[in-house]
Amino acid sequence: MDATLHLEPRTRNHALSLDERLSDAGSAWCVHPDRSGLTRRVNIAAIAAYEKATSNSDKARARLEQAWAAAYGLHPDPGAAYRHAVAAVEAATIPIFLPADAQASLGKVRAHLDQGRAKYVLVVSDKNGNPAPIDSVVEMVSMLWHGQRDRHEGGSSSAPITQEAAEAAVHIAVLLVQWFATGAVRPATQP
Repeated sequence: MDATLHLEPRTRNHALSLDERLSDAGSAWCVHPDRSGLTRRVNIAAIAAYEKATSNSDKARARLEQAWAAAYGLHPDPGAAYRHAVAAVEAATIPIFLPADAQASLGKVRAHLDQGRAKYVLVVSDKNGNPAPIDSVVEMVSMLWHGQRDRHEGGSSSAPITQEAAEAAVHIAVLLVQWFATGAVRPATQP
């Protein structure tokens, strides 16, 4: 079935029909949202968040698609999934926070947000009705950045990325990309 999606034209009707058959059969597999092949079936809310996040930034969308395929495809590659998840967040954040830095990275974005916590807020309100601080965003970016243990081979804390860590990283990236692409993180002075 996966090969069929690759070989035949990716018509919407063909993919929907195949996806319906897989669902009716109770398969753990479904048609990837871009109809490029099969992917493991995940929670419908997670798919909706993924589709929302991939509807915005072209570069971030491409990296999220690669991360999703590497995490949930027929042949998972946890290291690649994590790398693409990090790259998706970089693609969504660098143009916003460090557009002039030709060597910007997620680490630099993390440092920028950490040092400038007072400069940004979330669209979500805190318990007093004020815009919430970005502490949770800084923590998620930090967790994603620190968790990529395979990026510096030979270091004392270097370790392969597990499948579970890769899946978590992809979902963190989906949330962060969606928040950054839709302006959920904004300058503190903006109404």
